[in-house]
Amino acid sequence: MQSNDEVRHLAFNNYLILSMMNPGKYWYSKMKLDGQYLTEEESDYVFWLRHAEYYGNLRLLSKKELAGWMENIDTVYSAVTSSSQKLAADSLFANTYTRFSFEWQEYLKTLKADEAIVVIIRGEVNTEKYPGEVVYAVLVLRGGESKDPEFLGMYDGNKLEEEVMKEYKKAEFSEKGKKFYKELWRDLNLNLNDKKKLYVKRSGIYLEVAIELLFDAESGKTLGEIYQIVSE
Repeated sequence: MQSNDEVRHLAFNNYLILSMMNPGKYWYSKMKLDGQYLTEEESDYVFWLRHAEYYGNLRLLSKKELAGWMENIDTVYSAVTSSSQKLAADSLFANTYTRFSFEWQEYLKTLKADEAIVVIIRGEVNTEKYPGEVVYAVLVLRGGESKDPEFLGMYDGNKLEEEVMKEYKKAEFSEKGKKFYKELWRDLNLNLNDKKKLYVKRSGIYLEVAIELLFDAESGKTLGEIYQIVSE
């Protein structure tokens, strides 16, 4: 997977598409839209969001996996674009929505040389050999560089969720940052030495982790003291 550029690019694009982490002008404020339009009943927004998320998930599948779904991905994409055109007539949606085909190359242009974006991905491997196996991976895009989003490894998600996070929740607040820096940050092997500001898109257990309070003993500082962190 690490050598598959297409998968890596699609993964990054889809996390841009399905989140509000972009601080610039290119995407929409999902929180505002959800608060205004998300209902239990079917609506244009609910239809659009469901198909957008479904499309994003389908784009992450390999060709073999996609064939097993027996789904026409172009049809799903058409449902997304057609419903977004209807929603564009609404002032709130129109003011926050730009387009669906946002690419990582364009996002890279919005990052300054001392900025980077870190996308933490949680996934599940449901195969006969590995039923219910949880995995974590990281995508990194660094401002000031022309390189592709970097895909960093696969991590033992089951251990993170069943052991590390269990201990993290039990630990005293004052000890969390020091005790779990290695498992929750250093082991991700990020190369961010020249960066000052990080945009962090969290998922899985990282939604419950105060990343800015993780303590780097080597520098004697918390991540929040080393970087300006914008996370969600």
